[in-house]
Amino acid sequence: PLTAKSGREDGWRSRVVVVLLCLCMQMLRNLALAALEAGVSAILQKEYGWNKSMVGLGTFSIVFSALPVQLVYEQVKSAMSPNSWTMAMLWTALAASCAMLLHS
Repeated sequence: PLTAKSGREDGWRSRVVVVLLCLCMQMLRNLALAALEAGVSAILQKEYGWNKSMVGLGTFSIVFSALPVQLVYEQVKSAMSPNSWTMAMLWTALAASCAMLLHS
């Protein structure tokens, strides 16, 4: 039988599960960002011969370029639906990847 006490316990458990899943997602995001930063740093040093200070400046620029993009998106996000924004960003990423392939 469903009682008031069991309803409170279920609500508490589901909140705990949501918080734990959010923490796991944040840890995975931070791990991916750290891996990206390390990979880019290694490529810039070994493939392009950059020194450590230039690598630091380059990775700083890459990581913090997302902030202005986020601010612009927050201002104009009502112009398109979320699905349209996702498609636009995916096409932009694909175009950038193709441009990188053509460069090498």
